[in-house]
Amino acid sequence: MIDGNSIIVSSPEVAFPIAVRYAWADNPICNLYNGVNLPASPFRTDDWQGITYGNK
Repeated sequence: MIDGNSIIVSSPEVAFPIAVRYAWADNPICNLYNGVNLPASPFRTDDWQGITYGNK
């Protein structure tokens, strides 16, 4: 849900979400657009290290 300049995220399966990832995949389906119909870029709100962190 969009509320002004904010996106409100919720899920009945996640009581207290701590991070959000949008279109976070190799070939994502992006379905979030702004008021002038421009698509949102993929994003994430966490800064966790990925599973490949430290691999050489």
